[in-house]
Amino acid sequence: MRRKGIKQKIRNIKRFNYIVIVLAKYGLGFVLEKLNLKVPFVRAKKGVKKLSLPKRIRLVFEELGPAFIKFGQILSTRPDVLPHSYIVELRKLQDAVPPFPGKEAKEQVIKQLRKPLKSLFGKFETNPIAAASIAQVHEAKLLTGEKVAVKVQRPDIRKTIDTDLDILYFLAELVAKEIPESRTYDPVGIIEEFDKSIHRELDFAAEGHSLEKFRINFKDDLYVNFPQVYWNFTTPKVLTMEYIEGIRVGDIAKLKRRKMNLKVIAERGASAFFKQVFLDGFFHADPHAGNIFVQKDENIVFLDCGMVGHIDDETMIHIANLLIAVISQDIEKMMNVFEDMEILNENVEIHKLRGDIKEFIDKYYNVSLKRIQIGQALNEIVEVIAHHHVRVPTDLVLLGKAMITIEGIGRQLDPDFDVVSQIKPFTKKILLNRFYPKKILGSVIDAAQEFQKFILTFPRELNFLTKKLHRGEVRIEFKHKGLEGLTSEMRRSSNILSFCILISSLIIGSSLIVQADIGGKIFGISLIGFVGYAIASLMALIWVIAIIKSGKK
Repeated sequence: MRRKGIKQKIRNIKRFNYIVIVLAKYGLGFVLEKLNLKVPFVRAKKGVKKLSLPKRIRLVFEELGPAFIKFGQILSTRPDVLPHSYIVELRKLQDAVPPFPGKEAKEQVIKQLRKPLKSLFGKFETNPIAAASIAQVHEAKLLTGEKVAVKVQRPDIRKTIDTDLDILYFLAELVAKEIPESRTYDPVGIIEEFDKSIHRELDFAAEGHSLEKFRINFKDDLYVNFPQVYWNFTTPKVLTMEYIEGIRVGDIAKLKRRKMNLKVIAERGASAFFKQVFLDGFFHADPHAGNIFVQKDENIVFLDCGMVGHIDDETMIHIANLLIAVISQDIEKMMNVFEDMEILNENVEIHKLRGDIKEFIDKYYNVSLKRIQIGQALNEIVEVIAHHHVRVPTDLVLLGKAMITIEGIGRQLDPDFDVVSQIKPFTKKILLNRFYPKKILGSVIDAAQEFQKFILTFPRELNFLTKKLHRGEVRIEFKHKGLEGLTSEMRRSSNILSFCILISSLIIGSSLIVQADIGGKIFGISLIGFVGYAIASLMALIWVIAIIKSGKK
């Protein structure tokens, strides 16, 4: 969401000046100088120059508040943008802040739900049970008796974040202008991604829909759950959910006291996450220990779904192949995946990239699968290809961060936790699914529909081209050595085209019959449809043989 005009970019000049002062206070005046901004005369904090540059940047983000803390957390997931030392430091950014007054939270709820509090809740606790930079959570009880957790957005937080976003856009454009080498990483594009991400987090109705989607995806799972959303008490700024009782997965001592099976918890949590990634293509992108609760019988509940990732079927297959390549230490397979993902541009020196990939693979030579940290390995791959100025898909970066978190929790629960054995069944399943008859049938139907579209639009496109030629808007120059065979060639092409139309019509007709489930069945599909496919296949074979024979003449 790009903002236009300098006045819109910097709504609050005082806020901009404050940011400049904080940068100078932490000894980052050289950054302002590089951007041709005036460095204010500010005494640096005592001892600040002894601190590492990454630590100073983290302290700056913490002092500048919610938007910068969130931005720092996003940057900590981008090994393709920042060196490892900065990533490690920014991961320490804490989202916990003092709560805002409970009275203001109640006023926000009344304003959003447009009813007096007494007509909404039988009980609403004034003191929050949790507070973060964007919202805080209050325990409450509905008039019908259900115990709920009410997530209330901080008043005016959107305005505060939008002001800081305007400043970040302005600074990103300055960086791109004044530091040419930064353009490889697209500074403005990074802010645009952050803009979308934080506005998704600010929309609690969207978070509610994510929870509903997760609940549907896990409706048949006996051990994994997500809180129910109460839509009559939910708006973009207030989210009312089922109150979850349980133990935080990071509280190992309490889990042990309750005699919980830590190994089972680790396996169920990892299995649930990899199902989200490889089967559903929709995953919790921030599964830290505070967002996972353990209930009776080692049941798992995921909370706080404000940050989610999406993976389409094609990317799912790419990721599965990439992980298999890492596990099997197959350099060529890894290079093939990068080419299939179409992320290698013409500026990439393939032989140098292959050399760096070999160096990465050599690190894991003779290392037992149990000791391989897949999330960390995925992040290292991102770092390697980023070194060659390759732009990595955001959801792949989010996945790497989430996998590191899940692996960390798994090993905290069970030192012998083997993430590879957890991933393998899912990667195999997703790759085998490509050869499932219904999947192949779907691909055939899609291809047939595309071909039909081409056949139907071809005359119109040809007519359009002919008119342009007639008006002299297109000029074609060619040389020939004789057109004696043109007539017969055109006749042959016309016959082939007619044959193609007939084959595609047979495929489409058969597909419709299969989808309608008409007649008897063979191999699980309609017999009439199967016969149609068989005839179309036979005609296609005859056509191919005819083409081969004509090529030999």
